[in-house]
Amino acid sequence: MVCPHLTATERESILCLRAQGCGIRKIARALNRSP
Repeated sequence: MVCPHLTATERESILCLRAQGCGIRKIARALNRSP
């Protein structure tokens, strides 16, 4: 599930993090700077 307000770059970053085995919570913290 990808949030529609994220940019294409952020979506790619999320895919990379998930591929590395990172959880949604860790990704959310990484993107915490965004509203």
